[in-house]
Order: sequence, then structure tokens, then C-alpha cells
Amino acid sequence: RTYLHGQEREDVLVEALKPGDQVVLLRGALKDQQAFVEHLSSTRVRLILPVLGYKITTRISDVVPVRTAS
Repeated sequence: RTYLHGQEREDVLVEALKPGDQVVLLRGALKDQQAFVEHLSSTRVRLILPVLGYKITTRISDVVPVRTAS
């Protein structure tokens, strides 16, 4: 899918996330932090950041799943 943010075009790969999945944050002050999905809605995701001891809610488009070696 393609989204427009201001004057920037942003392509986002939509993948199914589920509680327990490990993800990485793509933007903001916590960029590159790994987290675990706790809860999902249609556009938002609640994450647990175990290293920092935080729970946050952000947009699903702000995270990407951690790929595991198969």
C-alpha cells in the first residue's frame, strides 16, 4: 500500500501481525527498538518494550516484523 505523509510518499508492506510477534519500531524516539505485540486494532498496535520496561501504542505502519532465519 502507498500512503502520503505531507509531501512524502511512503510504501508500506502490509503483513499480518498477531499478539506475541516480535517487531522493530521504524520511527520516532524509539526507532530501532525491538518490541512484542500485545494487542492489535485495525490501525493501532500496543507493544511491550522489555528492555525499557515500557508499553506503548503506535500505528501499525510504524512497525515491521522481525524476520527469523528459517
